[in-house]
Amino acid sequence: MKSYLLFIFGVFMMGPGVALAGHEVGNGGNGVVCRNGSGAITTVQLLDYFQYEDKLPYDLGPKSWTYLQKVDFALTRLEKLDSTRATYFQKEANQFTSVTHWQDGPLQSIPDSGFVPVPANCSIQQMAVQHVNNDSQGKRYAVTNDLWNWLDDDGKAGLILHEVIYREEIRLGYTDSIKARYYNAVISSDQINTMTSDAYDDFAKMIFQPVQHAGFAQDKYTINVKVSTTTSLDLHSLLAFPGVDALTWYLIPDPPSWVNLAEDSGILTITPSAANVGSYSLTMVVREDSNGSLAGLTLVVEP
Repeated sequence: MKSYLLFIFGVFMMGPGVALAGHEVGNGGNGVVCRNGSGAITTVQLLDYFQYEDKLPYDLGPKSWTYLQKVDFALTRLEKLDSTRATYFQKEANQFTSVTHWQDGPLQSIPDSGFVPVPANCSIQQMAVQHVNNDSQGKRYAVTNDLWNWLDDDGKAGLILHEVIYREEIRLGYTDSIKARYYNAVISSDQINTMTSDAYDDFAKMIFQPVQHAGFAQDKYTINVKVSTTTSLDLHSLLAFPGVDALTWYLIPDPPSWVNLAEDSGILTITPSAANVGSYSLTMVVREDSNGSLAGLTLVVEP
């Protein structure tokens, strides 16, 4: 036990590099909103496309297409180079409208854009906000109708693409949308058609390089198990961020004999008997080099 206790003390002393809580991150897409002298909106453009309109002009198909058709068009192009991401993004995009709060009025501004110069009569405003986990109503995003309704179908498609791309970035630890905007501009333009597989692979590795050490998504978990039944759980599924390097897993204090955790793989196996009915409290630890994250675990053994 001494080594465990020393490690836990080290985790609490290591400071801001350690994730000890859930990761409910609020971030989202922005628009460049321009107004006339009376303050009325004249144009709204997705920041991603505004920022790169000279070098990477977007091409999302015919003007007559709906925004969902334009999303499909962009992801069909991407599929030739990255079928895994294209499939994932398509799945997220298909459910975007159903997992979104559509609200009137402005959203709280989140400073995740970095510095982007805009004309004097324009400003960068929040169009969408997303969180790592769905809320109690099953919603993941919030979008302001005030700005959404000003977007054309290219802009609406681009905002959806931005959000599903940024979703992966958030899970990798990003707190700004700089890389997500660049990636969105590339896959929304003809440049994606000129990339070789090797060039795209290098590009994607740069965009989606994890920046966050492994950390649990919640502070506490409860697992209900039945007697005389073996339950297995991959603890990787409980992480908000997967980390970059190899992980090592621990349970504190030493678990009962019918609970086994593989320290290298993170596979938790629970095989209780009738004599084990009850509730048990443990602490899960995941370690990545000198960084670590903790989460409480309650095992409830039912007859």
